[in-house]
Amino acid sequence: MKRKVSIAIALGMLLAAGPAAAQDLDPRAYAKVPINSTVAITGFSFSSGSVLTDPTLPVQNVHANVSTPSLGVARSFSLFGKTAQALAALPYSWAEVSGDIGEQAARTTRSGLSDMRLRLSVLLAARRR
Repeated sequence: MKRKVSIAIALGMLLAAGPAAAQDLDPRAYAKVPINSTVAITGFSFSSGSVLTDPTLPVQNVHANVSTPSLGVARSFSLFGKTAQALAALPYSWAEVSGDIGEQAARTTRSGLSDMRLRLSVLLAARRR
């Protein structure tokens, strides 16, 4: 009997759960821009520091330096009478990683394409000035 009540409560909680919402916090992601305009985008990020690993691994003292330039393009257009923008950006990363494997120090470098970023934003309401 307790099991049936627990299952009923769990199902009730799942059915009562609301949809998840999210917001993009990029600066000016929802700025009003002229319709049918295209913008080229560039960016660069650098990250340096220690890397946390599973303590059961024979790897310790891992330190990484990662440089990532990116290129992208954004295009504004009208979507159901509202200003919309589609963005695509492709980063490329270079990483230099050093650490100790067992008792021996090791160092390696890697480079390649990172995860592409795609965004479609729609300006639902604009503040009038």
